[in-house]
Amino acid sequence: MPSSSKEKRDFLPEIADPVPQATRSRPPLPKTGNHDLCLSTLRADPRSSSADVKGLAEIALEAASAKSNEALNYFLDLLRREGDPVRSRFCGTCVDTYGGNVKRIIPEALTDLTNNQFASAKESITTAATNAQWCEDQFAGSSTGTGQNKAAHDTAALAADVIGTLG
Repeated sequence: MPSSSKEKRDFLPEIADPVPQATRSRPPLPKTGNHDLCLSTLRADPRSSSADVKGLAEIALEAASAKSNEALNYFLDLLRREGDPVRSRFCGTCVDTYGGNVKRIIPEALTDLTNNQFASAKESITTAATNAQWCEDQFAGSSTGTGQNKAAHDTAALAADVIGTLG
């Protein structure tokens, strides 16, 4: 991903590896709500080693999309198996919510990021995080999808934090 040297920054911190610290010039990660998730998400993508901040934001958005898609598939499967009408309704609203995240909200955030509309990108991905939390909250502590909701929420919040460093 081309970028100007002024824009080029690598926020991935060093973790014990054989390259001497003196040969590195990596500043710390941007301030995020979950440092470990930020590190694991960005390091999992090989593009992160050469990405500028905008590239890191794109990687985070793609991770958020993947987690929302996983949650969507989980709740689709649960909806097919759920016998309780109230829980079925909750699952159905989660399917609708995650479907919106995957098909509309996160793609809008990616488009806004590409077009350097950082405030709009952050607003969209923050909506995706809120939607994931809303899905969890409607179950009032009885969701079997807590792990999926948390993963979708946290990766979307991470993407919002990274985008927030762009302005």
